[in-house]
Amino acid sequence: MSASRTGHRIVFAAPGEIEIESFVVRDPAEGEVLIDVASTLISAGTELSYLTGTHIGILDSSLGLVKTPAYPFEPGYSSTGVVAAVGEGVSNLKVGDRVFSSAGHRSHVVCRADPASVQKLPGNVTFDEGTFVRIGTPALLASHQAEIALGETVVVVGLGLIGLLVAQVAKLSGAGRLVGVDIREDRLELARRLCADEVVNSATTDLLGRIRALTGGNGAPVVMDATGNSKVFPIALKLAATYGRVMLVGCPHEPVSFSLFPDAFFRALTIKSCVGRHIPDTAVPQFPWSRPVMHQSVIDLISRGELQVDDLITQKVPWIAAPSIYRKFLESPGEGLGYVLDWTQS
Repeated sequence: MSASRTGHRIVFAAPGEIEIESFVVRDPAEGEVLIDVASTLISAGTELSYLTGTHIGILDSSLGLVKTPAYPFEPGYSSTGVVAAVGEGVSNLKVGDRVFSSAGHRSHVVCRADPASVQKLPGNVTFDEGTFVRIGTPALLASHQAEIALGETVVVVGLGLIGLLVAQVAKLSGAGRLVGVDIREDRLELARRLCADEVVNSATTDLLGRIRALTGGNGAPVVMDATGNSKVFPIALKLAATYGRVMLVGCPHEPVSFSLFPDAFFRALTIKSCVGRHIPDTAVPQFPWSRPVMHQSVIDLISRGELQVDDLITQKVPWIAAPSIYRKFLESPGEGLGYVLDWTQS
């Protein structure tokens, strides 16, 4: 056994309460690894819903998304670092390996050494870039589920962190015309720089009219709603063409209201949700894209420079500053994109 060490982690003690807790770092057991964390990525949409107590998993405990009671809650699910120790029986990883894991905001992680939990990062992928592996998975899933055909028009509504990843992957998947929609000019400009062929500011433009003009009056074959806003999804349905596919990528936590017959049924729309939670850890015939395969695919896209994530990092701050970043999100929703916590600073 190694000498005991003290680690730190971010915890939501109760709705609206952010704390930094200390904990004893344990040695890895058989089949486990210990990771000294370098960087973690804040996923503002999901994490803020847990911080404010508005996440549907907290409001409806029957879904089994969070433990009961929900608090204290440890946020985060995108972590990178270096393997510091390995338990007995671990042969796929060694001390010194640079890795990604689906862990929360903490200085040290002990997890299973299986590919569903931890994967190696190539030398040309930085720790900061590697934190986008988990959050990039829904973007990959959305394109798979949409079955984008080469040359199709794809509309991505909501160009936050997830939306900009979704837009890039959709373009890589064969979108002939990628249209980005948002109400913020800075995000529209970033989308244009990264991948968008057209951008639409829905606050100043007739969105439905513009999409119909771009598609010969037909609407878009594929529409991806990455807003997580229950008021936007009915609009996304109207943007789709007959037989179109509408992907629900953002997670609305409030009821969604729309007229089923004219908005979906009459035009034979296919509506799918892109939920990473249900990706299997191992491939199955009906879903060969297992979690390790999805994670590796995102790593490869970043490594080859095809998925650009550096421009999505608004700021990197020491982990001790995490409470102030969360408060900033609460006070100014929509400001900034990705915030990376640096765990290498004491």
